[in-house]
Amino acid sequence: MYDLPINQYQSQPTLLTNSLIGISKKILQLIFGKYRGLTANERKLVMPIFKDSIDYDKVKIHHGRFIPIFQPSQTAMTPFGTIHFPDDIYEEDYANPIQNLINPNIIQHLFVHEMTHVWQYQLGYSPFLNGIIIALKGGYINNKAYEYLSKVQSNQDLSDFNMEQQGSIIADYFIDTTNNHTSPSPHPYTKGMPLIDSILKEFKNNPSNKQLLPRDNHA
Repeated sequence: MYDLPINQYQSQPTLLTNSLIGISKKILQLIFGKYRGLTANERKLVMPIFKDSIDYDKVKIHHGRFIPIFQPSQTAMTPFGTIHFPDDIYEEDYANPIQNLINPNIIQHLFVHEMTHVWQYQLGYSPFLNGIIIALKGGYINNKAYEYLSKVQSNQDLSDFNMEQQGSIIADYFIDTTNNHTSPSPHPYTKGMPLIDSILKEFKNNPSNKQLLPRDNHA
């Protein structure tokens, strides 16, 4: 059977409609940014951490804010499994960051932190709703929700920490155990802390375990 090359015989209204759709997409990209998948190097960067607990094909990186205007220029947001990076902290490849104003460790720390929210989302947790709860409790004032050192005790696992603390713990551990960083870790206090190893023991063994998701939204 011979199929006509339909695109060559489109009517004028159809061509006009397609043109308008194309223009609209370009305008939306200019306003809201553009999306991409993970690069091969980004996958290699985070797969040793999250293993097969994440469907990496579903992860999208958004070059733009989730909340236009109100999202700070150096704050990433991952409410629904897509990471939203404003211009100031966007990279084409977070495995090989080229932003001149940011320490490579800091930008990779941020990337792994946000990938933790992807992990949470894909396992059935809602960073969006729980982030709102943390915000209502004042957790984002002075970054209180991210601090975990004062709360570290023996016999804890990852589920004892809120969603932001989990991101901090996993990102800190990544930076402090990665040999390819060339400058000091932004959070060097994880070195020499055996309790962190204990907290992440089950996560490192089986990151697909949903029991490791946050049990509380304490700020």
